[in-house]
Amino acid sequence: IAQGGYAKVSKGKLGNEIVAIKTCKEYPDSNGALLRKRIWREALLWRTLRHPNIVPFYGIFTHQEASLSGCSLVSKWMENGTMQEYLEQTEKDNKYVNLADVASGLKYLHTHSPPVIHADVKPSNVLIDGAETARIGDFGISKVSYELIDKTKTTTTQSSGTWPFSAPEIFNITRNSGSPFTAASDVWAFGMLMWQAFTGRVPYDECGRNPAAVIAAIANKKKLPEFPLCQRSRERGFNVEVWKLMELYWNYDPKERPTMEFIESK
Repeated sequence: IAQGGYAKVSKGKLGNEIVAIKTCKEYPDSNGALLRKRIWREALLWRTLRHPNIVPFYGIFTHQEASLSGCSLVSKWMENGTMQEYLEQTEKDNKYVNLADVASGLKYLHTHSPPVIHADVKPSNVLIDGAETARIGDFGISKVSYELIDKTKTTTTQSSGTWPFSAPEIFNITRNSGSPFTAASDVWAFGMLMWQAFTGRVPYDECGRNPAAVIAAIANKKKLPEFPLCQRSRERGFNVEVWKLMELYWNYDPKERPTMEFIESK
């Protein structure tokens, strides 16, 4: 059904319930063992998360057919797919993703003990269930992921975000001690996710599929997405007041960005 850099997602059954099964790809060297260790870490983290806007985690199992990495993660099936798929399928109905759901999920992660930084907030990691509730999922399993505790005791679950949603400080890791991913970088990504939800476009799509051009636009040129003028944006609730909030989320100084607690209150 879906495939990422290090895992594929398929549809399965657990008893009478339809579930999502994420299985590691095959790696014939030490990378397979390393990936398995990292995925178990992800599972141990995910199992502690319980919130209406987090995809429910059911468990992990091992089996010979799953390749050398040998494990699969099982979670609740999201009937309406990813945020991107949902918007494309319902475009004619003028439906929109409830961004308050995403904000609530991120606030929960950031106020968790210890705080959890998603580090890969993007439309493909926001899933829509049968009741059209948005839930955050994919804690780094489809790419190389790791769990580390930095000086602030924050658990980070993704080694690299997707470039169009990455905060500028992500590209300046030599200037940082510890992980460059913070609650503030999640806030930046949430602003980009909002922009795509309103416009139906990927941020910095004018750069094409050129990562270097995207990075240059964000980190060097300090270029922000354009003010949405399309009718679709207005139909989905965009206005000047919303834009002013989004600009706060895109402050180039991470310390000046609002918290998810503030954002959820809006």
